[in-house]
Amino acid sequence: MTYTGIDGGMLSQDGKGVALPLTMEPGDSRVLTIYVGILVPPKVHELLSAITDSRLKTVSQATKALAKQGLDLYGNEVQYEEYPDKSYILTVKNGDRKSQTFWYLAVTSRGSVFQTSAATYKEGN
Repeated sequence: MTYTGIDGGMLSQDGKGVALPLTMEPGDSRVLTIYVGILVPPKVHELLSAITDSRLKTVSQATKALAKQGLDLYGNEVQYEEYPDKSYILTVKNGDRKSQTFWYLAVTSRGSVFQTSAATYKEGN
């Protein structure tokens, strides 16, 4: 399963798209990686689009570039601090931590349900 227009979807360990339904024998296990796109506010899109550095290819590189300008990927205001070794820390106030939550639900042919969620910021973080 893959998305159109972005490098994402559900991929196997070898980086190939996973076809559903996925048939597995008892005792088998699989590792699947799920890549999703996020919706960014217009200001974030504008800032990222203006960056002409061809090395800006990963989420962490985009996060750092935005943090230097006082924002995160979701448009939250952040405080950015960089250290001599080029590591950095960004801080977002608790009340200003807006981000998308992604839910993943898998159901087996026997009806077992596996569900999880992921978000950049969760309540209480």
